[in-house]
Amino acid sequence: MLPTGISDQRLNVLFVGHEASRTGAPIGFLHLMRWLTERGLVNGAVWLRNGGPLVDEHQTIGPVVVGADPERLLERAAGTEFHLAYLNTATLGMQAEALKSCGLPVVCHVHEMDFELSLTSAANRERLRRTVDCFLACSEATRDSLVRCLEISRESVIVVPECVDVERVLRAAAVPPQVSHRALGRKLVAGMGVVSWRKGVDLFLRVCADLVANDPSWHGLWIGDLPVGTDTARVQHDLRILGLADRITFTGSLANPHAQLAQADVFCLTSREDPYPLAMIEAAILGKPVVGFAGAGGVEEFCRSAGGAIVGYGDTGAMAAMVRRMAGGEPFPGRGLAAARALCHPDVVGSRIVEVIRATALTQPVVWTEEMAALVTPSGGVSAGVAVTAEFGSERLQADWEVAARGEAEIHFTFTEPFGGPLSVTVEPVSRNLVLEDFEISWTSVTGMEARVLPTVKSTGRAVQLRRGTVPFWILFEGRGRVILDVGSVPPLRTLTVRWRSDTDIKQGVRAALGNTAPVKRGIFDLFPVGLRGSSGEASVVRTKMLETPGPDTVSALWH
Repeated sequence: MLPTGISDQRLNVLFVGHEASRTGAPIGFLHLMRWLTERGLVNGAVWLRNGGPLVDEHQTIGPVVVGADPERLLERAAGTEFHLAYLNTATLGMQAEALKSCGLPVVCHVHEMDFELSLTSAANRERLRRTVDCFLACSEATRDSLVRCLEISRESVIVVPECVDVERVLRAAAVPPQVSHRALGRKLVAGMGVVSWRKGVDLFLRVCADLVANDPSWHGLWIGDLPVGTDTARVQHDLRILGLADRITFTGSLANPHAQLAQADVFCLTSREDPYPLAMIEAAILGKPVVGFAGAGGVEEFCRSAGGAIVGYGDTGAMAAMVRRMAGGEPFPGRGLAAARALCHPDVVGSRIVEVIRATALTQPVVWTEEMAALVTPSGGVSAGVAVTAEFGSERLQADWEVAARGEAEIHFTFTEPFGGPLSVTVEPVSRNLVLEDFEISWTSVTGMEARVLPTVKSTGRAVQLRRGTVPFWILFEGRGRVILDVGSVPPLRTLTVRWRSDTDIKQGVRAALGNTAPVKRGIFDLFPVGLRGSSGEASVVRTKMLETPGPDTVSALWH
């Protein structure tokens, strides 16, 4: 049951998004913001954690700021009175916490399920659970995941499907495609999205291999990029082994994917996890039969209305058989379009979300100030998981933490039994690449003696050490690079504190460390311990090779 709020006042809403890419959650968010502002229901301002090809399209919503720039956010929104913050995706826990601390109610529209929620870290999930006033989920499957992963009640989550501009899809599909894939007699099975494990591109290849083996007239069409990277190398390997190099086309990222989608006979949703994919809805709008996996998310819910088909999770043979059956059966004129209009049209979705906004908004708005801008924008990057290990001889204690995107970290160990002897501390990223600098270690002994040292720093794995003059800093690569802080022998300790500065934006972090940009301001930078464990272990062996990089300042690098 929604609380009673404002009924008809035009509200000022701060819209917060994680990026402006051509992917489902940002596109649906853009459709929703347009509908709300064009109908005069809200005055919008937009803050995006990261940019993307759709940034310019946000300009029609209101003032737009990208990234951690408090001065610009203050300049664009100073004096504005906000009634509400509306966050898009569950990756924005730090922003939810900052905005809540400013006195704004927070609505969070979630487009993630278990796998992706787990990647956002326990600290991010705890921030959301503690600070969000109202959760919206794009599907029943997403609501189930929120209940499990955040340990909240089902009643606290409102299900509202993704917002899709149906008429815009129809107009875009009517534009003649730049490239026609409808060669004489060719049958097309289409997939769409980022090349990734979650989207199941490898499963799409297996479906295509099955189709081609039974009927050489089939051709695969993946609407999306095949970028450089590990996943791409794996796809290219599979294409070669399966003999599909000339039987599947990757279109690349397209401003108008619908003209290509309109050519397909069947749309194949091979996602392992997809809360309520826009590509599925857009295919149905264009009259394409949709086939998806059971247990993969919102496809099951949508297909009940749109007339698509569901096969067993990961069963590519059954999926290929269903594609053949649906391609040779009756067409689906109107059924998918009718389902999309009934469930996902902006008039339907927007009307429901307006009710949530009005019910949650402040009756007396909060004025945007310099202090608020400074709180929100330093958390503009993506937080990172960090493992910090203290080794006293053969005893090894490890704490897992989350740190904010940039700023100063201070991590404390408090020991229930004293540890002493040769001490080394290892810091390594477990979820993102990091730039690290300015290490310092302090401790308190069991006798009350306090000490502070600048440790000797070594590094192993995938790491780059750079120097500006004589001052070193390090780039560590996710899961493979680490620094080892050699402290020497210490007396039995009660507490241990490790401090450093870090940045998850490699480009900005390096520029800042080299003195080529203004210093990074300190902002929200708190830490959440999520585990402490002890085991025996040995210190890593260090192997280094010197590289030299010329520049305005002499910069030396160690690659490990």
